Amino acid sequence: MNAFTWSSRAGDDRVCPAAYGLTMVDSRLVARPLRGLARRVQDWSVASQQQARRNAMVATTACAQRRIERQDVDDYLDARAVPTVPAIPAAPEEPTRPTAGRASHA
Repeated sequence: MNAFTWSSRAGDDRVCPAAYGLTMVDSRLVARPLRGLARRVQDWSVASQQQARRNAMVATTACAQRRIERQDVDDYLDARAVPTVPAIPAAPEEPTRPTAGRASHA
């Protein structure tokens, strides 16, 4: 067997068409790599979707943990806060007006 021959299933040695300068393509030789390529493309889309779902679950968990931590901090600060009593507003003062008949003490 040389570089331009291959063995078939029947056991006979066939001469490769390229040895004669022919460009005949055996459909079986092309179908195998294409089938493998199609399988890899399909597997990639499934794997990509699964990875995206895992990323989304991790992000959701992280957001939930941050929300819980913020709530804990708010609860702690609310518990430590000094309650403020609203100030009672003072009654408005009436302006003093000089009255007639009274002398001012100047």
